[in-house]
Amino acid sequence: MQNPESDKLLQKVIFSPCAAIRKFAAYDHFEVDTRRAARVQISSMANYFGMRFVCMTENNIDASSLTAYTLLRATPCTDILAELGDRAEVPLAHVWELLRRQPHGEKETILINEMLLVDDFCFNTFFVRDKDGDLWAISLEWKAFYEGWNIDALRADDPYPLLAGSRIFSR
Repeated sequence: MQNPESDKLLQKVIFSPCAAIRKFAAYDHFEVDTRRAARVQISSMANYFGMRFVCMTENNIDASSLTAYTLLRATPCTDILAELGDRAEVPLAHVWELLRRQPHGEKETILINEMLLVDDFCFNTFFVRDKDGDLWAISLEWKAFYEGWNIDALRADDPYPLLAGSRIFSR
């Protein structure tokens, strides 16, 4: 008989409360800026993120508690979404709220890499709907070498697996 625990993809790590937000205009928040004085140090944003998310406005976002999980093995987003069910999607405003708590790569809910290596992988993934209503995996990675967050976007139906050890966020 197979152990049901061995089939699990995700292990709960931490809960993080997020406030209700009346209006969130992404273009007022997400910008590449690595200065120490930046609201959030962002070293790069992938083209897909810029084209599909920075132009968005979200309205009347309910308060929520986000759950962070550790991904136990390399897995495509579709399998992660199946395990999370209706809790998978996160508003972009709450992604920003977590970034604001760690604007310069401080340790908290979002994983950071503490090494100065460019390819030290600590991915944080949020499933977010874009301006057209399509679901994407938004990936955040602190790049200490570049002194900022790298923000990327991958279609949620892309077969490319997310790496084991990544942190996955859901409601």
